[in-house]
Amino acid sequence: MNIIREFWVISGDHSSFASKCESLLTQLKNWSRATFGHIDKELKKLMEELLQVQGLPPTDENLQRINELSDKFNEYTNHAATYWEQRAKSHWIRDHDRNTKYFHTRATNRRRKNHISSIKRADGTWTTSFEEISSCLINHFQYLFTASPTAPIMPAFRICHHPLTTEQNLTISLISKIAIRLTGWKRDSLSHAGRLQLIKSTLASITVYFMSAYLLPKGVLEKILSIQRNFWWNNSEDHQSLMFTAWSNLCKPKMEGGLGIRIPERVNTSLIMNLTWRFLTQPHSIWCQLLSAKYLKANSFWLEKKHWNPSPIWSSICAVKKHMQEATCWSVGDGHHIKIWTDPWVPSIHGFRVMGLDHAKELVNRVADLIFHDSRCWNEALIFHCFPTHEAKAILSIRLSAERDEDQLLWLKTPSGNFTAKSAYNLLSQREPSSSTNSTDGESFNWKGYWQLKGISPRVHLFLWRILTKSLALKSSIARFNSSVDPSCPMCHLSLETYDHLFLKCDIARQIWFGSDIGLVIDRNDPLTNLRRIFNQWISSPNTLEIAKRGCALLWTLWKSRNRVVFDNAQIDITQIIREAHRIYHEHQAPPIFHGLNNTLIEATVSISNQNLSWEKPPPGTIKINVDGATGNNSIAAGIIARNEEGMVLACRTFFDGCWTGKDAPIEAEANAFLKGLELSAHYPNTPSIIEGDSKMIVTYITDDRLLFPWRIRSIILDSRQLLRSNLLSSVRFVPRTKNKAAHCLARQAINCKTSNYWILSSPCCISEVLASDDLISVI
Repeated sequence: MNIIREFWVISGDHSSFASKCESLLTQLKNWSRATFGHIDKELKKLMEELLQVQGLPPTDENLQRINELSDKFNEYTNHAATYWEQRAKSHWIRDHDRNTKYFHTRATNRRRKNHISSIKRADGTWTTSFEEISSCLINHFQYLFTASPTAPIMPAFRICHHPLTTEQNLTISLISKIAIRLTGWKRDSLSHAGRLQLIKSTLASITVYFMSAYLLPKGVLEKILSIQRNFWWNNSEDHQSLMFTAWSNLCKPKMEGGLGIRIPERVNTSLIMNLTWRFLTQPHSIWCQLLSAKYLKANSFWLEKKHWNPSPIWSSICAVKKHMQEATCWSVGDGHHIKIWTDPWVPSIHGFRVMGLDHAKELVNRVADLIFHDSRCWNEALIFHCFPTHEAKAILSIRLSAERDEDQLLWLKTPSGNFTAKSAYNLLSQREPSSSTNSTDGESFNWKGYWQLKGISPRVHLFLWRILTKSLALKSSIARFNSSVDPSCPMCHLSLETYDHLFLKCDIARQIWFGSDIGLVIDRNDPLTNLRRIFNQWISSPNTLEIAKRGCALLWTLWKSRNRVVFDNAQIDITQIIREAHRIYHEHQAPPIFHGLNNTLIEATVSISNQNLSWEKPPPGTIKINVDGATGNNSIAAGIIARNEEGMVLACRTFFDGCWTGKDAPIEAEANAFLKGLELSAHYPNTPSIIEGDSKMIVTYITDDRLLFPWRIRSIILDSRQLLRSNLLSSVRFVPRTKNKAAHCLARQAINCKTSNYWILSSPCCISEVLASDDLISVI
């Protein structure tokens, strides 16, 4: 670097750049010869001299000479390695191999690669002439960069189909995943119960990840549905099974006579509704802020129209907005987050939105403008000035909590107000027309009791469902598709093989029912005798549940015996059928309970029966306040009575609300009664008080802050918790109805008289007998 710097400065600015480089190259060559010389010759010379000295006697002078020659030989070897490494440009060698033959080869090959010795002409022949090589290269690049007339491209697009989008390419992989999973299952060896479990757990879970992000194309959803159907019916390209019930019946909820199989399109929509709910309730998350800044731009989500070319996520969110509007409503807290004219916030109005009067939109904008925040009540004059009468009354029916909490978005299809994909799926399913699966022969069936029946094998449970829904492959059913099939009963050959004949009215079936533990006598001539009605009676009564279980086992063994007759030409053995049904019944029953536990339960029952079930006096120096709620004729009421340790009445109150418009009357009445009881206890701030009621659920909501409570009583529970925290001497507890008769009579009195009253140190006549009975039993 010093040589370059000195030469460049000495040469000055008079010379051109090219001449400076040429002169510098000459100087560097001279420097290399003077510093290194000819490295190969020097190495050869040093090696010969080193070998010559090593052959001399090992004197001190010779050993010193050997060391000097060795150091110099190593120095030149390093110079040679560096020189050939730089020439070979092999930067990936890090250990500096001293075998310079490798670097010689690298440098030679590189020099060969940089030389074009021959080239292929346009006609396919080769040439080694330097002039022809130059001419071929020049002609090639001239042709490459010379413009040519373009061919018409538009006709080609006319025969092209619609291009595949990225989303379509992603969702196509879902079909292959499901198909791969199905190849590992042997459908022929699976029962219907096994297929149902796999459809619900495995097939449905494969697509959940994609369905949670955006709406899948309808073609993909139809393909997934087709795969589920074929798996259930055991269909394939080479085999098509007969279907004796519609697929839509299988997709109905179990309580409506179906099997609860989820329809992929509804699952996809409900999961996107869940994503939309997160967008509405988590506005401060990064992804919500990004979508809001790009698409909403300070506008209301409910009024925003679809943008041009939106992202798949936003397009899916906009597509389910109409479903969200059916059950999304604000719960009014302080009112600062709710826009009056665009947001849904009045639950008793269809659509949850108010129209208002024409001049009102310039006066108020937020719900907070309609509230007196000091007293936490509505500005009734302003509300009647801005809204029609029916809307004003609906707004005033919204109860404001005394505690200033924030506004909360509610999902009205769940009691707690929190969104669930299950409730969204049920909302979408309710739009479908009801089928006759739940009612046959003019009589409804207790499907809830049927599915709650324990002690039955899942295979037998599903088999009986197929009987009740008439989806078994009976001969009479097959004959409707194939006229060559004999529809007669294979066991008696006297009548058509129908459900009632095969399982009830056939001579063999009648003998089996009568000879079993059930001992059922069947009249074959009674047209009202059918299997569905018999089982409906059995599962609707706790006393006949065991008979229903034995009946299930009997039907299963009868069906298996019928199949052996049809396919194996076996003979019917009535005794063996009854014995096998008895074994199947006991095989799935719970083990007997330990006798010591029975004794404990008996003792506990006796101790409970011996307890006093009437009102009890409070401890000395304590006030006991009993509360109860009542409903009737679109009204709710509350009854409150306060007594001291001697049983003397301190106060009685009744509250009546005849303008109630809610849907959960009992729970709101009970919650309101507890709130009024806590308000009464606040009049005795220095005296311990116990508030008792016969609603265990409301007691739990008030005393446990961790529990989610129904959104309809949100303001009542919040106020009750606040009163309970502010009065440390108060407590809330549950008592049975027998210990709460006085409050119950007061609540019923308020409903009947439709008035609110207040008695101090006295009580109404309607509870005189109850008070006398309480005092008498308390004394005893």
